[in-house]
Amino acid sequence: MKTFLSCVLTLLLNISIFAQSDFKFYDDVSVPQTDAYNFVQHGKISPSLYTGTMNFSIPLYTYQDNDFTIPIIISYSSNGNKPNQRAGILGPGWNLELGGCITLETRGVPDYGRNKKNVPGFLSLHDTTLLTSPQTDHWWRFMYQYDGAESGATCPQIVYTPDAYPTYLHSNEYDAEPDLFHFNFMGHVGTFHLDYNKEIVVFGTQGSPLDYEIKLYFRKHFNGARDYSRIDSICITTPDAYKYFFLGSYDNSLDLQREQNSLWYEIITSWHLSRVEAPNGRTILFQYVQHPQTSYSPGSAINNSNLKDTQYRPFTLEQFCYFPSEQEDPNKIIKSEHMNAFLSNITIGNEASIDLNYTLLSQGDQYRNNALSSGTLGTFNDTYRLGGISVSFITHNGTNNVSSSSFSYTGNSNGARTNYLTGVTIEGEGTYSLQYYGFNGSLPYPCNGTINIDHYGYYNGTGNISYYPQTSLNYQTMEETILSDNRTPNSTYAQLGMISRITYPTGGYSIIEYEPNDYSMVITRSFDHEASLSSVPKLERQSGTTAGLRVKAIKSYLCDSTLFLEQSYSYTDSYGSSGILTYIPRYSIYYSAQTGGEAGTVTEGATYKSSNILSYNSTHIEYRSVTEHIKDSSRVVYTFTNSASSVKYRDTLSLSGEIMEPFVTYGGTKSYWSMVNSLFTPHRVHTAVAPLTSYQSVRGMPVDKVIYGSLTSNKPLTWEHTEYNTSSYGTISKVPCYLVRKFALYGLFIGNYPVHSTTTKSYSQESGLSSTDSVSYIYNIYNEPVVIRQTLPSGDTLIREYVHLRDLPHDSLSLNTVYAAMIQKNLVRTTLSEKVYLKKGGVKTLIDGRVCKYGIFNNLVKPQRITRYYSDIGWKSEITFNSYDTSGNITQLTAEDGKPVSYRWGFGGQRLLAQAVGVPYSVLSSAQIGTDGNLSAAAKDFIKNNYTNAEITFIDYNPGYGVSLLNGADGTIINYTYTQWRKLQSTINALSNAKIEKMDYSNEYYQQ
Repeated sequence: MKTFLSCVLTLLLNISIFAQSDFKFYDDVSVPQTDAYNFVQHGKISPSLYTGTMNFSIPLYTYQDNDFTIPIIISYSSNGNKPNQRAGILGPGWNLELGGCITLETRGVPDYGRNKKNVPGFLSLHDTTLLTSPQTDHWWRFMYQYDGAESGATCPQIVYTPDAYPTYLHSNEYDAEPDLFHFNFMGHVGTFHLDYNKEIVVFGTQGSPLDYEIKLYFRKHFNGARDYSRIDSICITTPDAYKYFFLGSYDNSLDLQREQNSLWYEIITSWHLSRVEAPNGRTILFQYVQHPQTSYSPGSAINNSNLKDTQYRPFTLEQFCYFPSEQEDPNKIIKSEHMNAFLSNITIGNEASIDLNYTLLSQGDQYRNNALSSGTLGTFNDTYRLGGISVSFITHNGTNNVSSSSFSYTGNSNGARTNYLTGVTIEGEGTYSLQYYGFNGSLPYPCNGTINIDHYGYYNGTGNISYYPQTSLNYQTMEETILSDNRTPNSTYAQLGMISRITYPTGGYSIIEYEPNDYSMVITRSFDHEASLSSVPKLERQSGTTAGLRVKAIKSYLCDSTLFLEQSYSYTDSYGSSGILTYIPRYSIYYSAQTGGEAGTVTEGATYKSSNILSYNSTHIEYRSVTEHIKDSSRVVYTFTNSASSVKYRDTLSLSGEIMEPFVTYGGTKSYWSMVNSLFTPHRVHTAVAPLTSYQSVRGMPVDKVIYGSLTSNKPLTWEHTEYNTSSYGTISKVPCYLVRKFALYGLFIGNYPVHSTTTKSYSQESGLSSTDSVSYIYNIYNEPVVIRQTLPSGDTLIREYVHLRDLPHDSLSLNTVYAAMIQKNLVRTTLSEKVYLKKGGVKTLIDGRVCKYGIFNNLVKPQRITRYYSDIGWKSEITFNSYDTSGNITQLTAEDGKPVSYRWGFGGQRLLAQAVGVPYSVLSSAQIGTDGNLSAAAKDFIKNNYTNAEITFIDYNPGYGVSLLNGADGTIINYTYTQWRKLQSTINALSNAKIEKMDYSNEYYQQ
């Protein structure tokens, strides 16, 4: 009984809360500050062998109690130096994984705001009573944005005018493009956007997107005559009923950007996590400080247009929505000014506090300002770095510091100075020392704002005088040829600043080697279809090297420089390189269009050049197969889902609802643009500029893992294979996009491919025979497994069948008080029953099962009764939960043998102080708490002396460390001792004073 109760308690009490571009020019308004952007990117594409990316993490501390688990980790991820992403609070490549944020990918006007002409964002359209599927002939091209033309206002945006057409007053106009909101917080990653059905569409999550409940809170805000109303806060409820609040300006948790020449930061780029609320009401509070920061990036667009409308246009340029005819300077460096939120404190109830401090570096990072001469660099006077993190517990005797970490930085001296993280010191553990390639070497480091980058943004050291490569267009095929080499990748320069050596606190160290990415296949756009805009990009056999670097080898040494472990990687398969170049940047588009009007035909020809055309949120390189070679000559071959696996993993083009852009003639009459066919084929132009639907979220999943005993052996030791159900959750959400004088609905992939089956084979090297274990899965619409079939080596089948909360009929959910409460609280991912069958000789027999009935206790939904199936006696009530306290902790239950069991909790309901069989809860609950927070010695003696036949276990704690004393029901007494920095040092039998176990950390080896 004790063992079973322990298992039940473990399950009940340890709750954790790990708690594509459209055709438009780069828009600086939509780019969040570096730390928020990196935080979300780390969650979206996990650094792995699939991309060859270097990944390394240093765990600093993990806070854990009954309600919350908060790991504090810093992680490194890099596959090359991207100098125009300004370094964050830990320096280039490093990210603090703590807290969470929602970053905004702005499309058009920010959903929550208005532009200079008072045109509101998509949220206002979303909140109106307009048609749920707006007609595309009411969409108009639109150019006015928050910022000046040099920062993207010349982009072709979309405005929706449901009543008529744009006017001088811009009344009754709405931005028709929903923004994308990317979130990453405490183990939850995904994206959401608003749709035309007044719903929030969630996708890109690890589980079912239907598990998340998201609420947006809109707040009116005015600055003078201008309306800056916005989404002030966002609440996301996860399927375990935890609520995560991303608040607004009241708590400094926003990342803000201001428009050019404005003194006020009104554009939100990120919302940071401000509060977490557990189902029992206990909270974590996050506090921030805001600091102004600037960044620089090259100008991103050239637009040469020739609009011949002198006979036609009755409005001025400012009054109506046309492209300007001037050309932007392609080498202009754009300055962006931000007000960034820096996490400063986390308070966990009345239990603990996590504090972060920052250092303003006297020698800041450097940048290129367009106003300066080419040989002069400016220095950021707002370069902040994280200085330290400390964790303290609040006890009866004051504050007890249990963890402290500090960080040191060094700036490189050749080229532009950037301050890199070079030391991480964890008190009681030691220091991690970090070195980087080319640091203070012969090659100059790049500056923020440099134009010396390759096609994908990595430093290439070319000494460019022009940001854009020279290109040529075939007007018949719309194929683009890049003629110049100023954006050609250069791995020698891209490697500068990548981590090269990690020295661990023990003196051991690891050396990391890199090599250029290469490929044998390329995904190309198909522009040769005339009748339809739906196509799948082609997979072609091409080979070459591309931007960025991949991990070649990791060699780890002991403190005496003895090679301890060597891991090398080869990215090859039967095609040579296993690399796939997933997209090729597009820089130029040419079109010619005309429309008829009462005063004559209006024509326009335009050439666009952009550094961002057709680049979308995917990795540019992926590997089908990677082999890991180990020092002992064994090897492991990994394969992943990729663009060559199936067309269902390949980015696609999906457009519908196409209509030419309207144009207003004299008298308010509408006419429509048409493409001129004299030079090129219109469909090919539209295909060239249409955004692809990225399937990146379902690529990079493991398919095969084959382990070989030696380098030369072709006989595997084990083979693990995973199949995915590509027919499930392959849905899209339709959002608008602008082509060339044409509008369409773009299919955004919101699918999820769950595991269909796994197979594991183990081979005998002597006999050559193998044993196979296979498992298959069937899911409900919420991506919850309802049937799991396991084929045993004997040939029999073990079948597990599950009933989840949302599998019940709607009437059961709405009429049952408990079920209705679970749905209302979003406690939706709950399993109600499990039945286990053995199918043998065609006969299916129930052999095990468990059903959990839930009840409402103190407004909390908790287990009320667990019933179990026994093959000899059938179903039997095994355990009944009689009562819980307000924190949700079990206080009384009735065990399988009918005996009552009582529990007493302390330290704010976070620590179990006593478990007793045969002692009434009223006695335990009234027992006196000592000054140290544990049950007093007098209270323990009283209980033991008055209930001599009871089975009682007492547990004492040292806050911030762990259990200090265990007084078991069987008479065992164990003392636990710790080092100053909360590491378990020894366990001692208190009766004999003999050490049961001693921990020695002096020879620890820290491996990446």
